[in-house]
Amino acid sequence: MTKSEKLCGGNPTDDEVAETLQETEGDLSRDEITQEIESMNDEQKDALVALFWIGRGDAEPAEWEATKALARQQHDGLVSRYLLGQPEVGEFLTEGLERMLEFGVD
Repeated sequence: MTKSEKLCGGNPTDDEVAETLQETEGDLSRDEITQEIESMNDEQKDALVALFWIGRGDAEPAEWEATKALARQQHDGLVSRYLLGQPEVGEFLTEGLERMLEFGVD
């Protein structure tokens, strides 16, 4: 065990498992989600961030275009890192999608 592993209490074998844990069979791992997000084009990434913000209550569905533009302006770093670093990202994306559908956007 290295000094850093002792300080952090990490076990390399266990750490690898945490990256691949799935809630249900067929769920993507964190690495797979990261790859999916980063393989999107800029417009898709902006839309994903806008959807997250709408679901979190930072914007309204009627402000869709302006919210996507703001996401583009504030883009700094990996979108996957930003989104996956947010608490309740899944819930906020789901809520954003529901709000957009209620607004009449397919």
